[in-house]
Amino acid sequence: MERKKKLKKEIIELFGGKCSKCGYNKCMGALDFHHEGRKEEAISRLIKNNSREKILKEAKKCILLCANCHREVHNSDP
Repeated sequence: MERKKKLKKEIIELFGGKCSKCGYNKCMGALDFHHEGRKEEAISRLIKNNSREKILKEAKKCILLCANCHREVHNSDP
């Protein structure tokens, strides 16, 4: 569990530590990785048992969004 939190925190910091849409930065648990490119695997699954390099390779396809903005992106009308 500690490894997972440490890796997520490190990757969030690499992405600027805040939601790229609204700037939210209060709770790390409320920040999500939203894939903009072809998704191979969810970042949360990769963080559990994969190398830092594999996680970063997939994370480069993402932007960092807070939970609210992430839901808006997936539920907005076309």
